[in-house]
Amino acid sequence: MKSRPDPPDQDQRQRIIDELDKTMLVEAAAGTGKTTGMLNRMVALIQQGVCLVDTMAAVTFTRKAAAELRARFRGRLEKAASEATGVEAERVLLAISSVERCCIGTIHSFCARLLRERPIEAGVDLAFQELDEDLDQQFREEAWKGFTDRLIAEDDERIKQLRELGLQFEQLRNGFMKFAGYSDVQHWDAPEVDLPDWNPTIMALEEYVSHMEKLIPTFPMDRGTDKLMNRYEHIVRLTRNRDLGSPAKLMQVLELFSSSLKPVQRCWPGGPPQGQAEQQRWSQFCEQVVDRVKKPWLAKRYHLVIDLMTGAA
Repeated sequence: MKSRPDPPDQDQRQRIIDELDKTMLVEAAAGTGKTTGMLNRMVALIQQGVCLVDTMAAVTFTRKAAAELRARFRGRLEKAASEATGVEAERVLLAISSVERCCIGTIHSFCARLLRERPIEAGVDLAFQELDEDLDQQFREEAWKGFTDRLIAEDDERIKQLRELGLQFEQLRNGFMKFAGYSDVQHWDAPEVDLPDWNPTIMALEEYVSHMEKLIPTFPMDRGTDKLMNRYEHIVRLTRNRDLGSPAKLMQVLELFSSSLKPVQRCWPGGPPQGQAEQQRWSQFCEQVVDRVKKPWLAKRYHLVIDLMTGAA
C-alpha cells in the first residue's frame, strides 16, 4: 500500500498558508470563471501539501453544480498529475486514488455529513434522511392546509380579521411556502398597529370622485397616450359599486391612486392649464390622503400574516 508523502515542515506550511489561505469574495455572472478559480485553489492546496483530499470540502448551491464540480476536480487532478514531478506528483496521485472521499456537494449534503459523523453530539436520529425538494414542498403544503383547516374548524378570530383586511388563505399559501424556508429566523419584527379613522379618507375620496364625475363627460374620445382620464373613469365606476365603509373595499379603490401616473397635459380638453391642475390635484391626493392610510393598513396586514405563518410553521 502506498504511503502518504511527507507533509511540508512548519515553516513551509505557514508560507503556503499565507499565500493560499486568504479570504476572498468574488461576485461575477455565470460563465466568468468562478468555478475555475475554485478548482485552481483546490488543486494548488493538494499540490503544496496544505490539504489532503479527504480533509477538503467544497460547497455549492445545487446538486447539478456539485456533480459538475466533482467531475471537473478529478479532471484537473489528472491533468496536474501528468505535469507534476517528485513529491508534488505523489500528492496529486494520492488525491486521485481517494478523490471520492473529498466532500463536494450542496450545503445540505455537507451538513448531513457532519451530522452523520456526530449524531449523538448533534442529538439526531441515526437513521435520519435528507429531505428532497419535492418531499419538503409536500410537508409544507400539509402543514399549511392542516393549520388553516384547524382555524376554520375552531372559528378562529383571525379568520374574521383576514376578511376585514381583504385577505384570503389562498393568497397567503405561496408566501408560507417561502416563509417555511426561514426556520432559523427566531423573531419577525411585525408590531401591532392601530388603523386610522377612515371617515376623513372617505370624505376626501367622495369629494374627489364628484370632481371626476363632472369632468368625465368633457373627455375627448382621442386621448393619445394620456392614462389619467381612463383612471378617472375606472375610479368612478369602482366607487359606484363599493361600500366605502368597508376598509378592505375602500383600500381597493385607493390602490388605484399611483403618484407615478402623470397626465399628458396637451390631451386634456382645457389643454396644458387643465392638465397641470389635474396633475397637481392627483399628486396631492396621493400624498396627503392615500399615503397617510396606506402605511398603517399594510402594517396591520403584515402583523396578521406573520402571526398566521408563524403559527403554521
